[in-house]
Parts: sequence; structure tokens; C-alpha cells
Amino acid sequence: MAYELRWYQQEAIDAIYQYFSASDGNPLVCVSTGGGKSVIIADFIHGVLKHWSDQRFLILSHVKEIIEQNHEKIVTLWPEAPTGIYSASMKSRDTDAQVLFASIQSVHKRAEELGHFDLLLCDECHLISSASSESMYVRLINALREITVFHHPYQE
Repeated sequence: MAYELRWYQQEAIDAIYQYFSASDGNPLVCVSTGGGKSVIIADFIHGVLKHWSDQRFLILSHVKEIIEQNHEKIVTLWPEAPTGIYSASMKSRDTDAQVLFASIQSVHKRAEELGHFDLLLCDECHLISSASSESMYVRLINALREITVFHHPYQE
């Protein structure tokens, strides 16, 4: 991937690695509108797969336009990226991709069909409601936890 990250994009990625080296929780990266979240996502995934090639990603969003934007950015920056899309509105139901971009509305009841993921990235994560165990996000996350042993290979 031949491009240069902005300083704050690199800081965001570095912070994710630092978080995983010290913690077991769920990091949050907040980037302003127009700040290049798609670039951060693409570069982070590329970096992880460069060092840990067996990792599998699920990138969730609630709207087709964000799925398209995130997918297009990673493919533009990294044409051979092992990506796929699962979104009914986009008429795509890929379940085998190593890097799967998905609509929460399309996959919230399909954890078994999707299988194991090492990392889950939620674009617009403010939509995950911890107050409601019935939200689509919470139901999917709980179902994925049941079938996936979450581990963080970034810890040394």
C-alpha cells in the first residue's frame, strides 16, 4: 500500500496496537467526519494481515454507503485485499471472505453462517446500545462470542 497516512491516522492505528498490548477489552477510535476512517480501517487491516495472516475481520455498518466507502477504499489502496461483502441491499452474500464488510441488518441473525472472526470493527459504533440486550449489534456480538474464542494475537 503506497500512500502516506496523516499524522492523526497513524496515531489512531498506533493507539490500537498499544491498547491491545496492554488490555483485553474493546478499543474505541473516534475520528471526525472527513478524517479518513476508511483509510485508517484499510491500513489497520493491511498491517494486521501483514503480521498475522490468519486473522479474519468483520467490519459492520448500518448503511450501504458506508459499506461501499470502506470496501472501495481498501480495494483502492490494496487491490489484492481478501475482501467480500454481505449486504442484502447490495445483493451480495459473501460469507467466506477474510475481510468481510457487512450490513448489521443483513447479518444480525447469521452468526453461525458467518463463522469465526478474530476482530470485529463497527463503523458508527455509537449505534451499539449496551443498555439494550435486544439490539441487532448486541445480539450479533453475543452470538459471535459463542462461536468464536476472542483472542488478541497482538499481545506479546
